[in-house]
Amino acid sequence: MIVRKAARDDLDALVRLNGVVQRLHAELDPAHFRLDVDEAEVGAFFGSVIEDPNSQVLLAESDAAELGYVWFERQERPRTPFSPARTRLYVHHIAIADAARRTGVGSALLAAVGAEAERTGVGRIVLDVWAANRGAQAFFEAAGFAPFNLVMAKALQSGAAFP
Repeated sequence: MIVRKAARDDLDALVRLNGVVQRLHAELDPAHFRLDVDEAEVGAFFGSVIEDPNSQVLLAESDAAELGYVWFERQERPRTPFSPARTRLYVHHIAIADAARRTGVGSALLAAVGAEAERTGVGRIVLDVWAANRGAQAFFEAAGFAPFNLVMAKALQSGAAFP
């Protein structure tokens, strides 16, 4: 298996792999995530992400089969009266093909993000995970991530989805 930077030629693979993440999000929160995504729109979105100098998409593959991807962004936070300036890598997505789960693909992708953080002198990698996604929580905790912030929600409209 290799992990490499995704290119425009990889857009079809990214769209296909994104279906794993999109389905999971739609199952966990159908009011905020769609199952009926437009693949051309998703491809165009990833095309813009690949071109963004602050973002990277890394693709894991083996024998020309795409196994998973990670999309992360370098985020610069300026100094405020309350906090110092800081830089972090924020993981937006990590998607692993169903057949490649529990084979080390996710760990390899996270290790590649860690290597990029080290290479660029960034001292923190951040991501979020749905409270109901216990499997992802266990995976990230095993990779050394720990909770540092809890986001809470309250539905205000009758019948509004939670969160």
